[in-house]
Amino acid sequence: MTDPADLDLRDIHLPPELPWWPPAIGWWLLALALIVGAVILAVRWHHYQAERVRRLALAELDALGERCASTPQRLPAELSTWLRRVALSVGARRELAGLTGQAWLAALERLSPRSRLTREFPALLVEGPYAGSAPASEEELQALLAACREWTAKLELRS
Repeated sequence: MTDPADLDLRDIHLPPELPWWPPAIGWWLLALALIVGAVILAVRWHHYQAERVRRLALAELDALGERCASTPQRLPAELSTWLRRVALSVGARRELAGLTGQAWLAALERLSPRSRLTREFPALLVEGPYAGSAPASEEELQALLAACREWTAKLELRS
């Protein structure tokens, strides 16, 4: 039997330690994936917050429609208040707060230019809230409600 001390053995040679810089390609890819993921999340969060106004406005419009189902003569006044609140929440508050008449209609048109609301119902939007009796037929009021829904759906939100 051979004595291990008689063998010409050398100590184990370990490879040199890897330097921490530059990191391996996997770390670069991980960092890139984290940055891209954070940007995507930030954009989606911003979009979600911007759309929150639209979702809340549409939910409130639905509730308003149900609330005014038994008293349709109140609908123009309620819609006027609702439109002003939505416009103030998405537009420049200082510019919109005091508008009336044609200036108010122009502001609504600027906020949602692809909507038919201000083109089809200018009289109901301007004078309807102040009419003592029912300013329009129930079909016209339902069309006004639908146009308000469309106006909200096409509302150009600030991003």
